[in-house]
Amino acid sequence: MIVKDNKLSVSELLTRAVELKPDREALYDLQERITYKQLHERVEKLVGKLIELGVKKGDRVGVCLPNWNETPIIFFAVAKVGGIVVPFNPNYRQNEIDYILENSRPKLLFVCEKVKRNVSLEKLTSNVERIISVRFEHELTISFSSLLITNGNNTSITLPEIDVDNDIFCILYTSGTTGAPKGVMLPHRSIVQSGNTLAASLRCTTDDVFIVPAPLFHIFGIACNLMASIAAQSKLILQEKFQPEQTLQLIEEEKVTIHQGVPTMFVMELNLPDFDQYNLSTLRTGMVGAAPCPPDTIRAIREKMGLNLLISFGISETGTVTITDYDEEEINYLETVGKAID
Repeated sequence: MIVKDNKLSVSELLTRAVELKPDREALYDLQERITYKQLHERVEKLVGKLIELGVKKGDRVGVCLPNWNETPIIFFAVAKVGGIVVPFNPNYRQNEIDYILENSRPKLLFVCEKVKRNVSLEKLTSNVERIISVRFEHELTISFSSLLITNGNNTSITLPEIDVDNDIFCILYTSGTTGAPKGVMLPHRSIVQSGNTLAASLRCTTDDVFIVPAPLFHIFGIACNLMASIAAQSKLILQEKFQPEQTLQLIEEEKVTIHQGVPTMFVMELNLPDFDQYNLSTLRTGMVGAAPCPPDTIRAIREKMGLNLLISFGISETGTVTITDYDEEEINYLETVGKAID
């Protein structure tokens, strides 16, 4: 049962999960499995280091990483110190990253090696105070692994109060289809409420297993997957890149129960020549969004994957806006995107 406490901050949502299910596996990024207790311990270590690096309430922190375990750790640590996460695509080129950094002015920037290959780290240093390298080392950066070498004792640290209605958790940059990308400011309550609402709509429990091919620098990945999973104390499998064969293999191996995505992802999976060879019997439900899903595709997903698929509509500015009911009549899930959420 999901307790829809929308007055929790993002970091408090994680704290509640740790208190309820400390030994439940929280994250698996195909490299490492960590429990809620381990996730919380790493967040606490990073909190102390962020404060040492001068991050204060309202400071922006850029996160240019794929779907790795480190990404949620950084999100929750920045949220706890009152900072604002600025996540964006690690495939961006120099001009795209320069625009976001100049517009958001982050104090710190977390990057993966792909960023080093695509852009000049030397040039990035003119827009941020410090660059933290994740899973690689460079003379211009601080390594992420070095930040976690600490006892994590933050009892002497005074953390700021978070106003969930007004304090911003993250700034998401839109696709820029009508001009330059705009930074959408999402408060803690917006993200937490989206996570709580979706978890309740999907009837999530601690036994559920989410698979997440959607990137965590997008509202779909953050609100509809990460926060929904944390709200339910479920398990989250992170895919660095969507690969339909790998997704179906992971569903079978990890006994995934919740599969969400954009219509194209489901279509690519259904069209695999060996689709029928995968055991998808553990799938229970999931949501499709981010683009219109034709009725024939909805039927195929529900019938061939055994998935009680919910249909939704959302926007970067709020997360989920509408969703169909779990026990919806066929005409409604084929022809509508449901009703407005609370």
